[in-house]
Amino acid sequence: MKAANLYLLLSGLLFLSACAPTRRLAPGQQLFEEATIQFTKPTAPANKKVLKEELLSLVRPPANNPIRLWVYNLFGEPKKRKGFKYWLKYKVGEPPVLFNFDSADRNRLVLEKYLKENGYLNSVVRMDTLNKAKKVKAVYEATANNLFRLNNIFLPEGSAILDQLTRDNQKQSFLKTGQPYQAENLRMERSRLATLAAQNGYFGVTANDVYYYIDTTGYADSLDLYVRWKPDEDSTSLKKYWLGRTFVYPSYSLAPSSGKKQDTTGHQGLSIIEDTHFFKESLLRKAIRGEAGDLYDGRLQTSTFNYLQDLDVFKFINLQTETRLENGRNYLDRTFYLTPSTFRSVRFDFETNTRSGSYLGILTAANFTNKNWLGGAENLAINLSIGGETQLGNQDRFINTLEITAGAALAIPKLLLPFSAPRIYRDYVARTRFSLSNTYQIRTGFFTINRLAAQMAYDWRANRKLRHLWTPLSITQSQTFRIDPDFQKKLDQDSRLKNSLENVLILGGEYQFTYSTQDLDKIQPYFYGAATFGLAGNIPSALAGALGNGKKPYGLGGSPFSQFAKIVVDTRYYLQRRTHTWANRLTAGIVAPYGNLNIAPYSEQFFVGGSNSMRAFQLRELGPGAYVNPDFQQVNFFDQTGDIMLELNTEYRFGLFSYLKGAVFADAGNIWLLNQSIGDNQEGQFEWNSFLKEIAIGAGLGLRADFDYFVIRVDAAFPVRKPILNKGFEWTLNQLDFLNKQWRSDNLVWHLAIGYPF
Repeated sequence: MKAANLYLLLSGLLFLSACAPTRRLAPGQQLFEEATIQFTKPTAPANKKVLKEELLSLVRPPANNPIRLWVYNLFGEPKKRKGFKYWLKYKVGEPPVLFNFDSADRNRLVLEKYLKENGYLNSVVRMDTLNKAKKVKAVYEATANNLFRLNNIFLPEGSAILDQLTRDNQKQSFLKTGQPYQAENLRMERSRLATLAAQNGYFGVTANDVYYYIDTTGYADSLDLYVRWKPDEDSTSLKKYWLGRTFVYPSYSLAPSSGKKQDTTGHQGLSIIEDTHFFKESLLRKAIRGEAGDLYDGRLQTSTFNYLQDLDVFKFINLQTETRLENGRNYLDRTFYLTPSTFRSVRFDFETNTRSGSYLGILTAANFTNKNWLGGAENLAINLSIGGETQLGNQDRFINTLEITAGAALAIPKLLLPFSAPRIYRDYVARTRFSLSNTYQIRTGFFTINRLAAQMAYDWRANRKLRHLWTPLSITQSQTFRIDPDFQKKLDQDSRLKNSLENVLILGGEYQFTYSTQDLDKIQPYFYGAATFGLAGNIPSALAGALGNGKKPYGLGGSPFSQFAKIVVDTRYYLQRRTHTWANRLTAGIVAPYGNLNIAPYSEQFFVGGSNSMRAFQLRELGPGAYVNPDFQQVNFFDQTGDIMLELNTEYRFGLFSYLKGAVFADAGNIWLLNQSIGDNQEGQFEWNSFLKEIAIGAGLGLRADFDYFVIRVDAAFPVRKPILNKGFEWTLNQLDFLNKQWRSDNLVWHLAIGYPF
């Protein structure tokens, strides 16, 4: 690190420490500096490091963030409860957290309870304090020697139906012999058994109808567990029910009644009562599961709620139930109160962006949506956008790029198949999606291109974690015209770029699945994976060949068919904690042209760089391989795309204060060509023995304003390993000089974006 950078760092640290954190405390007040956890010897938990972190996260209130406390102490008391000074002191800053003995002792009980609930049944936590001037540290000394495990699990032995269900479904139990005792597992098992009972007709059964006996007699570090149902004489809920009448109010309003006359319509066992007709009866019958006379099944009720919510046409969904006894059988009558949401909406978007070279971009868009177009929750979306880019100070050309896009999309809540198929979904809405769009783009000084695209896709979920998207038909026609003479000369010298921009017709399809273990209600590690498999051009090329339509490349309407196979895999792992997240992504892809054309369409090729990829490089600046565009700083068109892509990203995200979060990240990756090369030195082709040497690496820092419903992100990144013109890849760590203006201009890349990069 340069001496100037070290001086800057030391100066910043001295400045932060100049304002003493205790200088605004009143006499007798003490600052709560921190809490520490110590485990007594000679024995300690095997997972001591993780357990310490979990225990410290339970301490309330937590100690101050030093930066926020410093901001708070920087200002005196504002005269008004508004304005910038007040916002800075009380929103950005944070008042000192004062030490309170009662709170500290309450934390001791919380920590001890947590240890007992996680298997350390004989644990004891003691508290001590370390006083220094006006600061206090709370030291919690924990004795947690023996981790208790489940020795024997004794299930109910009775002949009652619930006892039999418990024994017959033990394989799905959260409780296994030999595992550590955890109160959370006991809670989940009680919920599982209550759900099992509900699936077999027992309406109203709750987790409170299951209880446990625990016996540690004769054991030093294990226990016997007895699972029991509440006796019948202690509960009126352990009864079987059958479905009775079902009433539906699909236009229910929370506002006072308007006095409109309500009509009642019977449809396949539903009594539909409404004053305004919004929805088709068939939609309601499909969404509301179960018919009169069916044995009550709690899964049907959950499935109904999930399906109604997934239709996205109801603002509120409420269910009321009534029980009745008829002819010796218990019946459950249901009444659904469905409040429609606003179906039609219009949204206008306006965006601006800048990039190096004094380029200014502007985009305006209008979007119209009708979520219930034909009364069956059909979602119709129409959009129109106009965007352009200009270079400030350029007297020769006012508009560099002009792009106009118009499109329409329709999603129908059913699978429109030409054949009968088994029901492959249950709790979620399966949709058939149609889309049509056209993009007309003028690149002044280069070319004009028009892209027309149409798709039909099937979208469904197998369960909460797994989603499928199958596009059996996708058509894209790309036409390039009005090529500038100077740019044509460049195309004549670069056959690969010329072929990429030729008129082409893409006729094919793809299949994609995504899998995620994320639980929005829990802060815990989770995995996300997605894979896309695409094929194009096989059927039309085979038909053209069979019909003898001349020599290759075969075409239609003057445009040749593109023929290729494409695979993209995206895997992510998020290590979530309460105060920070470590996010990781590994993505790879390959597109292999064959048959009718020997190059993949430009729109199907890979590129890296930009705000969501290799952030130390501009969009399409990097690759393929060790290639460096010698005209990168002088031109406004980059063709750095490839047939193979490999990228690894890692990012550590942490809270600063309120909604502001920070990040430290590193990106590594590149793109390569499959069977071609580029540049004077014939670079860019993928080689097994050299591709690892052509991995670029960048690092950086980021700030995020995270408002839950949207995120504004600023990232600053710089390359630490990059390709150098006519030299290949080099490490640049020894060249870091953040105080040097020229170094910042040449290496520092800024990104302003919406949302997290991954």
